[in-house]
Amino acid sequence: METNYINTSLDDKIPIITKLFSEFTPGRWQKCDDHVQKIENQYWDHDMRFDNVIDELIINLGNDSDSEEDMEIEDMYSNEEEEDMD
Repeated sequence: METNYINTSLDDKIPIITKLFSEFTPGRWQKCDDHVQKIENQYWDHDMRFDNVIDELIINLGNDSDSEEDMEIEDMYSNEEEEDMD
């Protein structure tokens, strides 16, 4: 039905929209509302999970565990240089 009225004026659409809304029962509105709430809750859940993953990534980058390995390697080289000097 919606494709039949795409190129019509708003004045032509108002009676059709009014008829459609008058046919919506309270039960049908409730189903629509329940569906919207379900989708919103899913978005919230996915958003929280995504935020947790991003936060974990930022923390891991901030800790920079590679720098500890780099320091160990530098220590090994500096110990070798000291031994060579002796």
